[in-house]
Amino acid sequence: MHDMMYGGEHWVMWWLAWGAVLVLVGLVLLLAVRSTRTESKGEPSQSDKSPLDILKERYARGEIDDAEFEEKRKRLQD
Repeated sequence: MHDMMYGGEHWVMWWLAWGAVLVLVGLVLLLAVRSTRTESKGEPSQSDKSPLDILKERYARGEIDDAEFEEKRKRLQD
């Protein structure tokens, strides 16, 4: 009885549902790729930073104290 009510339209709905799933997956992937590109254009990556820049960041975060910062800065400048 079920097949008689819907006839041949059942397979159309099945393909439309799968098509919608594929479109959603594609949109999610597209947004993910775009967001990583946007992030990489902003702040330089760790490999783009100089050792002195990394040292300054560590000092600013409080990972190293004044004495260690000065010692490492002098080594980098030599």
